[in-house]
Amino acid sequence: MQDSINVEIGKRIHDIRTDKELSRNELARRAGITPQFLRKVEDGDKGLSSKTIRSISIALSVTTDYLLFGHNDTKEKLLHVSQAFASFSDSEIKGIEGVLEKLTAAMRYTDTE
Repeated sequence: MQDSINVEIGKRIHDIRTDKELSRNELARRAGITPQFLRKVEDGDKGLSSKTIRSISIALSVTTDYLLFGHNDTKEKLLHVSQAFASFSDSEIKGIEGVLEKLTAAMRYTDTE
């Protein structure tokens, strides 16, 4: 019996794969799984471990959130940010870029500790 969650995830994987014009063999190779297993996933017959969800999301260049839940907040956030940036002057954008560089450096520093 198919689990509706497996069916939804499988359909999303299939749709992304075909949108990106990837063969089942190619996606399976990139994700480190067999094409037969991928077919069963896309058909909704098999569930996925967290490790395999991660591998497939990397292979497809999508978020695990999108594979699991079907929404991609990243695009919406980027649209919001780009709209906000459109209202800033060049000098304001340079100031924001400087702050972002400092934040990025600080985050990298704390990650190495």
